[in-house]
Amino acid sequence: MVGTMRAHRLAPLAVLALLAALAGCRSSPAVAAYLGDRAITVAEVDEVVRAVNAVGDERWAARRAGGPGPQPPLVHTTAAEVVSLIVLRHVGERLLTERGLPAAPRSSDVFAAIFGLPPSDPYLRLWLDYWQVVQPIVAAHPERPPTDEEAGRFLDALVDAGQVPDGVGHDEMIADLKRYPAFGAAASAQQTLAAAASGVTINPRYGGLVLPAILSLPSGLVPIDIAFPDDGKVPVEEA
Repeated sequence: MVGTMRAHRLAPLAVLALLAALAGCRSSPAVAAYLGDRAITVAEVDEVVRAVNAVGDERWAARRAGGPGPQPPLVHTTAAEVVSLIVLRHVGERLLTERGLPAAPRSSDVFAAIFGLPPSDPYLRLWLDYWQVVQPIVAAHPERPPTDEEAGRFLDALVDAGQVPDGVGHDEMIADLKRYPAFGAAASAQQTLAAAASGVTINPRYGGLVLPAILSLPSGLVPIDIAFPDDGKVPVEEA
């Protein structure tokens, strides 16, 4: 939790939105995703997840032990998030080319500070590659107030990240989140990303993809994962 922080104090560093699941005609238990002719293996995804969460476990243990000095940020990831970072980078690169949009600056120092990982870390590189291509796509969409459903998905992401203020009810949180038109732009961008996702196949074991995003909160820059809307999902199918 973040003390008694109110939702209207949330300031998105950049709000991204994305796909929940993508259909395909190819399937292999050893492949996490097909990106055109390229196959992302389950082993590649699992290796990133294991490495990040091992660091996270060590940091949790150090905090519980009350080690001296400032503690590094806690880190955690899931296979769905890692697959999402890879898939959305692929989709975003195609959109940038088609629309003539420039990539965002590569903010290595910012992301290294958020996760407490060196720029050479594979997980951090996934975030940097993803951010460079998806953030400009979101920024290209006009801002508008998010709907109740859209605000609800952002709220769910905050709940999952343990970033909901104490003492603030659901309806009040939704009302506060709807004050931010950047969330509406993100919701529009996810439809653009979904429409551009042809040629991508996701292993059904990962279910729906998520939207990795960074929010600026009083506690610092916090990563969250935002679900795709149910009515925008494309079923994942096995061959």
